[in-house]
Amino acid sequence: VAGETQQDVIANHTFATGTGGNIGIGAFQNNTGPAWVFANNSSTGNIFPGAGISMKLAAAGDVAITGNLNVTNVSFPVATGTRNNFNLIGNPFTSYINSAALASSNSVIENATFWLWDGSQYTAHNNASSIDIAPAQGFFVEANNTTNITFSTANQSHQTTDTFQKKTPTASFELFVESGNNKRATKVFYIEGKTTGFDSGYDSKIFGGVTQSFGVFTHLVSDNDGSKLAIQTLPNSNLNEMVIPVGVIAKAGTEVTFSLETSNFSEAVNVYLEDRINNTFTDITTGNTTVTVAEVANNVGQFYIHTQSKSLSTNTQTTTAISIYASSKSEITVTGLQGKANVTLFSLLGKQVVSKQINSNGNSTILLPNLPTGVYIANLQTSTGTVTKKIIID
Repeated sequence: VAGETQQDVIANHTFATGTGGNIGIGAFQNNTGPAWVFANNSSTGNIFPGAGISMKLAAAGDVAITGNLNVTNVSFPVATGTRNNFNLIGNPFTSYINSAALASSNSVIENATFWLWDGSQYTAHNNASSIDIAPAQGFFVEANNTTNITFSTANQSHQTTDTFQKKTPTASFELFVESGNNKRATKVFYIEGKTTGFDSGYDSKIFGGVTQSFGVFTHLVSDNDGSKLAIQTLPNSNLNEMVIPVGVIAKAGTEVTFSLETSNFSEAVNVYLEDRINNTFTDITTGNTTVTVAEVANNVGQFYIHTQSKSLSTNTQTTTAISIYASSKSEITVTGLQGKANVTLFSLLGKQVVSKQINSNGNSTILLPNLPTGVYIANLQTSTGTVTKKIIID
């Protein structure tokens, strides 16, 4: 609604309290300084339609927002920032709006991705898992420009579905990791016409506006660039040929339990979790499995998902799922390799610029000399085969 103020909301609710007089009304900023800026009991000012606000009451209960209905299009500014490009915005209507429709009419929303807080974590949604955003629901988007997002009345809809209701019209699975009271998930969809590389609007990162101390993600099956994905969309054919790198974010010594939920999967296809450090394959279609993370984890290299109609064994491992990518201008990263390998880097003219032997335990970085910007050829030779890939240094 329009016309609401901070002082009216504060006067009519009892908010949780924090340090320095802070109360449970927070605005997010993506520039220098604290990520969250909190109100206090004397805060005043308008609450503008389209703004996203974090709220926490002293005790669970309803929040009353009073004002006039927004019956015309609403524009709200979003911006790129010095720390990140995430913006907290909200549905300004007393009706639902569809996330895919909002993204299609606002190209400033990077990769058609939305992140919503579900009470314990930020869940990602994109065109593979679009949602109907409820009235008054706040959510994060990543801006690729400094401009306005327009909420169009043409995108309004009316139904009784919940914002967080899962929509899985296609084959998909959700991989969970759990430790104590923490539970996180990453999703994989199988859709006709999509690729094993990056598909705009269908492959989305985990939320990067806050520090993640526990989580799970995947890397792209091919053309891996190191992005930590909350959602990956793959083609719905040749499932047995695709090996999905899985990353866990956890402290050393953490015991994590993997579990799985599938939707519209063929009964002939099982999902296996490969552990390349412990040299095991586990069918997690039929049950959970628990692993202790020996070292601080924040990358791929230990765990991989296989979708197969046959049983797998430790003899299955090949160079499949070994990735080489430029993790910065001054280094390249090799993931998925267990053991020794020779890594060489060539310019497009065939000049060798790097040669190094590594002994990897799933994840290795190789420092580069000061190389000119351009395309290079990386060659990795292992006991099981050779991997060659183009690397872009920029």
